[in-house]
Amino acid sequence: MKKYIYHACILILLIIACQDDKFKGNENNGNATLTLRFNSSGNTISRAVSNDEEEQLISNAYVFVFNQDGSKVFGQFYANISQPTTFQTQIKDIPAGNDKTIAVVANINTPIHELNEEQLNNVANKAELLALTSRLQDNFLERGTQFLMSGIKEETDLIANQQNVIDIPLVRTDAKIRFNVQTKEGVTFTPRDWQVAVIPQKVSVFPNTTQGQFEFENNYFNSIWNNFETSSTGKITFAFYTPENKINPREAIPAEGTFAAQYALREKQKKHPILMAVKRTEITNTLINGQPT
Repeated sequence: MKKYIYHACILILLIIACQDDKFKGNENNGNATLTLRFNSSGNTISRAVSNDEEEQLISNAYVFVFNQDGSKVFGQFYANISQPTTFQTQIKDIPAGNDKTIAVVANINTPIHELNEEQLNNVANKAELLALTSRLQDNFLERGTQFLMSGIKEETDLIANQQNVIDIPLVRTDAKIRFNVQTKEGVTFTPRDWQVAVIPQKVSVFPNTTQGQFEFENNYFNSIWNNFETSSTGKITFAFYTPENKINPREAIPAEGTFAAQYALREKQKKHPILMAVKRTEITNTLINGQPT
């Protein structure tokens, strides 16, 4: 009987040891080969200032691999990629283990954003990467082919002595906005030009839900007045890109109350009259100048 109890205890200890390896992440069980594919083909969801190929171009990329505890085990810059939608690379001798994080930042070292290779070389761990921001180098509404993108895959297991294929979708740090100007029946309006006010100058490189991450002062700008476009169907239209950000609200929507009342507060703004105009400082706004007839 004692012999059976002894064997049962050994079996239990073995099971616990295996579970510890799985849930804590064993970083010392050999090396793995990582075949990494990342693509930008999901970026285009509507018409754009830049054409589809320009929006999806991957010019260069910086690849990171982090352990479960956030420590960096790999970081490398890949220059001169110039692929329209997809790039694939193989990384050898990555320490195998559970719950790895693989991250990609694409299209750095551009005149549009200040983010560069040196800044990414200095990233020491996962927390530093996720906290990374980039600033527009000027008051740009256009991007050309220089769209800052990022992608991340968390809780990834890399198995030793085999190919580990990982796909990472890349997402732009910019929102794309298009206006089609229309009038009601019987109303004629000839638009002259347009302007966007309160555009974020700074953006999180990776998705970030932090409210009020950037102070308002010196982190937002107003565009110059721009001309309208005319589409192939004769519609009067214009489009622009803006970094996706949040700013500190003047007042928070209360948690109490009906859904309808809470939703209505989203449309409410504090306005400040200045010389017969309206200055809105809470959200990005678009102003249209024209002549009604």
